Amino acid sequence: MIRHFDRPLFFAVLMLCGIGIAMTYSATSTNVALTDYWQRQLFFTILGAIALVTAALFDYRHLELLAQPSYFLLMVSLVAVYFVGEVKNGAQRWLNLGIDVQPTEAGKFLLIVFFAWYLSRFQDRIRSLPYLL
Repeated sequence: MIRHFDRPLFFAVLMLCGIGIAMTYSATSTNVALTDYWQRQLFFTILGAIALVTAALFDYRHLELLAQPSYFLLMVSLVAVYFVGEVKNGAQRWLNLGIDVQPTEAGKFLLIVFFAWYLSRFQDRIRSLPYLL
């Protein structure tokens, strides 16, 4: 997978992030309350670059194995939110599992994986109404 990694694009993104960090430093260096903003920006840039490289090295075709179990887990978590979810900011959308978890955030990604699996598996029958529904 590393040979397909687009290095020029990655370095262009890092250069843009570096310019952003320099601009943040320039804009906040005279304000004592904001002097650490550029350090936070640098930290999140490094963290994002590590996450990007890790995701680029992962073969996404392995997600097919997790499509059905993750969809089932998502549905169970959404039902759990309905019955035992906590209300915050006027909406019931959190589960307390030691830490507060919002299942819909992971659900966005999991639905993409599930529907990609479903459409690839039933592509020949998708024109019939039962499979489409």
